[in-house]
Amino acid sequence: MSATMQTSPSAYGNGSRGRRALLLSAALLLAIAGPAAAEDAKRHVESAGKFSYVAPAGWQVRAMPGLKFQIAHGEPVEGFAPNLNFVDETYAGSLQDYVAGNLQELATQARRFTPWPAALRCRSWSASGMRH
Repeated sequence: MSATMQTSPSAYGNGSRGRRALLLSAALLLAIAGPAAAEDAKRHVESAGKFSYVAPAGWQVRAMPGLKFQIAHGEPVEGFAPNLNFVDETYAGSLQDYVAGNLQELATQARRFTPWPAALRCRSWSASGMRH
């Protein structure tokens, strides 16, 4: 006695047309989710700071003694390792004044410092941390 497998109708229909629709749906899902999943795998989350980021390709994320949050850094070039570091601090003034003061300090402390164009800088952040 032999058994035969019967398939029931699905949302994608029967036969080759249904299989093609299923495969197309799966391919579309992978195309959309694939890059996001890859980014999420590389995303560094700082739960205590309530932020996350994806460091540039080839950079390392590691703890630095004395800092609350981990830093991200690239390979040194001409004696300087490009890096991202984060601190939380209290400031009584406006965000614009804070940014202006930090840019001025960087200009005096860092060799060959060139600030980003004003159009690329953050304009404001709300108390909830959302960018405007």
